[in-house]
Amino acid sequence: PPLIQDDFEVEQSSEEKRLILITGGLDVLPCIIDGEGDVRYYIRRNPKGYGIYPISDGKFLYLEKKVSTPTFTNPNAVQFYEMDFLGRATKSYFVEDGCHHDGGEMMPGGNFLMASSSHLGQTEDQIIEIDRVSGKIVKKLRMEQILGSYYKDRPDWAHINSVEYIKEENAVYVCLRNVHSACKINWNKMELEWILADPRVWEESPIADKVLTPVGTNIWPFQAHAFHPLG
Repeated sequence: PPLIQDDFEVEQSSEEKRLILITGGLDVLPCIIDGEGDVRYYIRRNPKGYGIYPISDGKFLYLEKKVSTPTFTNPNAVQFYEMDFLGRATKSYFVEDGCHHDGGEMMPGGNFLMASSSHLGQTEDQIIEIDRVSGKIVKKLRMEQILGSYYKDRPDWAHINSVEYIKEENAVYVCLRNVHSACKINWNKMELEWILADPRVWEESPIADKVLTPVGTNIWPFQAHAFHPLG
């Protein structure tokens, strides 16, 4: 099996038994370490460089490294599997638009939400929802549809780095590295609700009114690689 467990005979404290998943990186095997930093498990078959995406029922999504579609920058994975921690693939998906950077279940047992690419002269600029049963794309949203073309000056103008669905709000939170912004999107209406960014980034754009008003003194992030709401 792809998953290998290292043997430890030393009795460990509760703090040492705390396990941490490390995943992502071109030459880094996904692994699980304990509280002492010792590797307890690792997957010996390297996935796409974006790593694995944990889902419910003790499984994860595994993006195939060697089956990709070309883009204007980095190839996107088109084949991914539902896999358990014994390395058993229980279902395979083929997504023609490709997947990159981030993805997972919208809710336990539900559809998948993935970062993707439109291939309409741009890359890493699209969010897709994949039907869990059929494997078909049921929704697509290009960042140009909600942000306009103000910053669309190169193929990788948006660069989606993280996506997360919040069921209670029916909202998608997305991190866009190359426009230094995090956004909240109404997934039912496919509309932009707000942008979290240094107001100067969008102050001359048509959507300046969507930028949240800062309170107090802030240190603004630039080239952010992930955004996840708390709570």
